[in-house]
Amino acid sequence: ETVPVKIVEKMGDDTYRIRGQQYLTIKKKQYKLIATGLVRAEDFNDAEVSSNKLLEAQYDLVHVKRAANE
Repeated sequence: ETVPVKIVEKMGDDTYRIRGQQYLTIKKKQYKLIATGLVRAEDFNDAEVSSNKLLEAQYDLVHVKRAANE
């Protein structure tokens, strides 16, 4: 699967800070995957950024709790 990301900051050395999130279901539980990192301008295009091109990549998986009235 892909994680949609957007550029959140242009860094001074021709790199961009990106951030994105995707909801996943694992064993019937909902999680939110948050991906952040840096990408060089030459490795970025509008279609996708390969995870092996990310610099300082960080992935966080957060359990999403359901509201009490659901």
